Parts: sequence; structure tokens; C-alpha cells
Amino acid sequence: MKKTQGLIKILGFAAWVCFVPLCNFLYQGFFSIPEIWREYIFYLRVPLLAVFLLLAFPIISICFIPFILRNIFVMSKWEQVSMGIFSALLAGRAVIIVINAILENAPTRFGSQVVSTMIFPWDYIFSIGLGSSVIWGIFSQTKSERDWWNDKSNVEIKDEKYNQEIVSENDLCRGVIWGSVAGIIVFAVDKLFLLFLETYNQTISMTMLAPWQWFGDLDLKTSGYFYLKDNQWLLASGHLAGLSFFTIGLGLFIFAGYYFRPDRQPNSKQLEAPVLIYLATFLAVGVPILATMTFALDKYKFPTIVTALSFIALSYWVWQVDYFFELTPDESNNNPRDFETAVNQRLQFQDKAHLDRTLVVVTASGGGIHAAGWTTQVLTGLQELLGQNFTKSIGLISSVSGGSVGTMYFIAYCEKDSYIHPDNLSKPDKLSKVVENSVQDGLDAVGWGLVYQDFAGLIGIPWLTRSFSKIKDRGTALEQNWQEKGLGKTTLENWREQIFTGQIPISVFNTTLVEDGRRLLFSPMTFARDDNDLTIDSNTLYQTSDHKYTLKAATAARLSATFPYVSPSARNKDIVGIKRNYHIVDGGYFDNSGVVTAIEWLDDNIDTLLNRVNVKRLIFIEIEAFEAEAPPAQVKGTGGWGMALFGPLQALLKVRNSSLTTRNQQEIGLLVERYRTKLDREESLADSNVQYLRIEFPSTKYSQPLSWKLTASQKYALDEAWKSIRISHPGLLNLKRLWHEVWKFPSKSE
Repeated sequence: MKKTQGLIKILGFAAWVCFVPLCNFLYQGFFSIPEIWREYIFYLRVPLLAVFLLLAFPIISICFIPFILRNIFVMSKWEQVSMGIFSALLAGRAVIIVINAILENAPTRFGSQVVSTMIFPWDYIFSIGLGSSVIWGIFSQTKSERDWWNDKSNVEIKDEKYNQEIVSENDLCRGVIWGSVAGIIVFAVDKLFLLFLETYNQTISMTMLAPWQWFGDLDLKTSGYFYLKDNQWLLASGHLAGLSFFTIGLGLFIFAGYYFRPDRQPNSKQLEAPVLIYLATFLAVGVPILATMTFALDKYKFPTIVTALSFIALSYWVWQVDYFFELTPDESNNNPRDFETAVNQRLQFQDKAHLDRTLVVVTASGGGIHAAGWTTQVLTGLQELLGQNFTKSIGLISSVSGGSVGTMYFIAYCEKDSYIHPDNLSKPDKLSKVVENSVQDGLDAVGWGLVYQDFAGLIGIPWLTRSFSKIKDRGTALEQNWQEKGLGKTTLENWREQIFTGQIPISVFNTTLVEDGRRLLFSPMTFARDDNDLTIDSNTLYQTSDHKYTLKAATAARLSATFPYVSPSARNKDIVGIKRNYHIVDGGYFDNSGVVTAIEWLDDNIDTLLNRVNVKRLIFIEIEAFEAEAPPAQVKGTGGWGMALFGPLQALLKVRNSSLTTRNQQEIGLLVERYRTKLDREESLADSNVQYLRIEFPSTKYSQPLSWKLTASQKYALDEAWKSIRISHPGLLNLKRLWHEVWKFPSKSE
């Protein structure tokens, strides 16, 4: 061991001695590159960056970080396959045209050496080549998903709800063909349009000369934009070709934004464009714009990045760009602090024979759309396993991030299938619909909002895109996507009315305040003692001396699930009398499980629950989207600049999964012990009137992404994981025994 360490030190010293010669070698190697290449690499930096993105992004996404990005390449319909391939070809063609325009006109503008441009058919071959990586990603990942389903060892029973998301071999080929044909058609249309522009080049040139001369650049001979023919200055062919394709690309970009906007049709059957089409068409439009800026400013050695950032900063200041959510007046007459009545009303629906009331408290953790699916899978699965009386016993659900989305759909299910008609509540198709809705793709809507609404705000034209869509940003686009799946515009005020009729449990969506780091609870009920409490709620924060305000349930869930960079941190619109306009982010920054809120509520209301509501049994269920990470068998503790630079950030991220979990388990243990001293008499631990279950998704067996899109196989894994847990989880098996055999709850409503 000592010999090995000594050898490492010797090698390290040798590397230090060779550092200067190595730098000299790299320096000489760089300048051995012909000057003309180095010069053109600088001029072509924008399109070359686009080349790197087109070629490398699919490889990096699929091979290196599939846990987050791989699913955007999996298509669920042949139309999406064709759109993805078409958009990849469009982006590749736009980049090649920009490269050709710079190569052709840089000698005139910058005095560079003349180089060859790509001519037919090589320009089209390279265009297809640039899109090939994205096409490979779409084809390989969509095919991989189909092959998984065709493997009989993986799926014994194929459900139609999953099959409809699988692209068959014929449909995959169909999508490839139609996407390729659409690309060829656009290439042909561009060629015809270019011929049309060349016919009217004189008119176009005269139109463009006016602003050119207005900006003061009068030396047309060295402009790189115009050439002299028959005593007439005409727009150079490379720029004319760029104008032609940019016009077509911009038209397609606008059409896609208008046609596929999330609020176009309140119809869940509307075909959604894959997020790739937004990114690729954005690239097809954005690269020519940025390349035009560099081509214009490089001659004067004026920094393009500083110019762009200054423009963006000015746009943000002029238009006061920010992200908002709407508050509406809260006119409910029910007292949101009256937990006694709320829980009493909820538990009255338990079987009349059970005078000893059973209260169920649920927490649902974060973890993207997978957490939403797992939350609904567990809650609906527990109802199927224990019967309708279990759902009637749920008094409170405290949720975070993706768990809040699942909770939102589960509450909406309880809301619509009331206990007035109990048979409706237990229908299997209604239960499966809850899970199905909670795992519907939300990434495409986010992509639309990012590329259109958010980018419009970035460049100073938010008024333009908002003129044809009520959606303001990617956050509200995600909300719209959820509302179309049966949620509607239900508010927390509406839910409060139903809480006080016992129709739904109390829901709490945990969030975090950006400006001071406190926990903010969005709930129909009021938890804070006052607005200076360390834990504040929406009812306390959003009220004035004369009015109180509420918001849509979908908005509350979205704010709780403000996944970093996927959806933006937002604040309430200005209302007279509300002085604290906090920005709100994901509740996982404070507690990614929702446990802290649930424990505090049980602690604060223990006397009310036991003595006045007559709760005789407590079941605490913690739903976790991922398994707790076991301590590694070995940690090398590698140092260096990587640890010095990223160590603090890594600790900040990891503490949520280890330290906070440990803290929560300790708090739950104390809570359970406290309630057992009140409720247990001579019962053994197994027969205790206080039961705690932690139901984790077995992520080591069923790998799931941290994303807002699930493939059909990953949705199927939610079913399989629950089927496995319901027959193997010791705490669940014991609860089932207690529920039916000891506590005598029927499995179905009578």
C-alpha cells in the first residue's frame, strides 16, 4: 500500500515537472493549425456550437444522463416520430445555410482568405448528417421501448392503456418515412422560394439598403452583404439563401406554436407535439439570428455576448419580466382554522358500527412525475386492498413537488365521486383513471411555454405571443395541461367547502419562499398562528384587512412542484394591501417528504383529535417515490479542484436524501410513541392502535427517471411495483390483517 502511494506521488511530481512543457506543446499545436482555420472557427462559432448541440445532445442525453433526458426521445405516436425527424432535418439545414453564408461572405467583410463553400449535393448531405444524431435518438429509443414490450418475459399481460402508447414497427417506419418526406418537401419549397427571391433581388436589396445606410455602414464594397452588378447593389446570394430558409423556418415555428399551444382545444385527445420539435425549430430560427449578430459586429470587434445580454437586461427592465400566478377573492364562510369540524365531518362517513374512529394521515414525497404516479398508485391501491372505508378515513394529505400533483388528482377523484353515490367511488376504471391522469406527459407543455412565451419575454416581445394565447409562461402551460385532464378551475376555496361536508380530506401543498427560505403551505385550511410564524400558509399570507384571497388547486400544485428550471419560480400579482409578494419554489428545498407538516399538525391538534373528535386509531402513511439510499460500502474521498468547486453544492443536494430522512424518521418515532401512550391499552406492537407505514417505490428493481415524462414501460412499472409491495410489505400485510380481522372493517361498502 505504501509503495503504491509513493508511486502515485512520484507520478504526480513528474506531471508537475512536465506541466510547462505540456502547455508549450498544446500552445504549439494550436498555432500549428492553419491561420485560416482558426480565423473561420471564430467567425463560425455560433453555427459550430449548434453543430455540437445537434450531434452531442442525443448522445449525452441517452448515454450519460438517461435518468433525466432520455425520455424526450421516446415517442408514443407515429405522428410524433415524423415531427421529431422533420424538425431535426429543419435544424440541420438551417445551420448549414448559415455556415455557407459566412464562408461565402467573410472574405469580403473581414478580408479573410477565400474558402470553398458546400455545394449541391454536399450541402444537403451535411444537413441530413447534422440531423442524424437526433433521428438516431428518436428511432433507437422509440424502438427500444417497443422491443421491451415485445419481450414476453417482461410483460405477461398487456393492457390496452399501455399498448396505445407503443409505436409499432410499421408505425415507426411510417413516421420515419413521413418525417423524411416532409423534410424533402421543405427543402424543395425553400429552393423554389429562393428562385422567387432571386427574381426580386433588386427590390429586396433596395428595401434592405435603407436601414443599412441609416445605421451608417456606407462602405458597401466591404460590407459582406451586397455586391455590385450592372451598377446595382444586390443582396449576396448567401444572405439571400439565409433569408429564404429563415422565412420558411420562422413560418413553421409560428405555426407550431399556434397550432400546438396547450390551450388551443380543451380536449385531452389533442395530439401533442414532442418537446424536440420546439427545441429544433427554435434552433432553426435562433441560429440565423445569433449568427447575423456576430457577422455584423465582429467587424468592429464589438462583443456580441455583451450586446445580447444588455438587450435582454433592457427588455426585462422595460417589460418588468417576471412570473406570476393569479389570486381570486375567497368568499367562503367556513372557518379555515376549525380542524375539529373538518375532521369530524370527514370521519362521519366511516362505517357506523365503528364508534372508535380511525384517522389516516398521508405524506407524499417529491420526485417528478414518477412521484405523482406513485402517490396515486399507492392511494388507489390501498383503497382496492382495504376497501372504500380506508379512503373515507384519510383526514390529511401533506405533499411535496410531484407528490402534490398526485395528491391533486386524488383529491379531484374524491371530489367528483362523492360518498353520496359510494358505488361510483370504488369502480376500478375510475381508480385506474386517477393514476393514468397523474402520469400524463407534462414536458411537452413545458417545452412549448419555454420556447414561445418565456423566450418572447426574454427578447422583449411578451405582448406578441400573449396576444394569441392566455398562457403566460411554461408554468401556466403546465397548469393548463393538468386542467384539461379533468381538474378544471377548482380553487382551494371550493375544496374548503367540500372539506366541511366531509367529501374530501384536508390537503396541504408544501412550498418554499425564495426571499426568506420559510415553508409556505397552500391549503384550504389555515395552519399558521399569524403571518410572522416560521411556517406560514396561503390563507394567512394572502389576506388584507378587508379581503382574503385564494387560488386554483392546479396553481398550488404547480408551485409546490416548481422543479428547478423546468417550471419558474413565481409570485402573486400585485394586490392592494398585500405587501409580501414572495417568489415561490418547490417544497423539497425545505422537506422533500411532507412529513414535517403532518407531524406538526398532529402535535398541535392531539387533544382535539383524541378528546373531541374521538379518534381511537391513527395510521401514519409515508409515501416515498424512491428508496432510501443505503450508506455506500466504500467512499474514496477523492479531493482536488472538483471537490473544492462542487463539494458544497453536492452536500447541499445530498443532505435532503440523508440528513432530512434521518430527522424525519426520528420525529415520526417520537410522534408514534406519543400517540401510543394515549391510544394503546394492552395491545401488542403488532396490534397497536397507532400504525406507521413507509411505502417506498422499489427503485433498485424498477428504475424510474427524475423527469416530467414517463414512457409506457415506466408507467407499467408503477403497477408492477405496487403488485409486488402489496404481497410482500410487512407493515402493509399487518395493516390489512388489522383492518379486516381485528378492526372489522368490510372490504367493500355495504
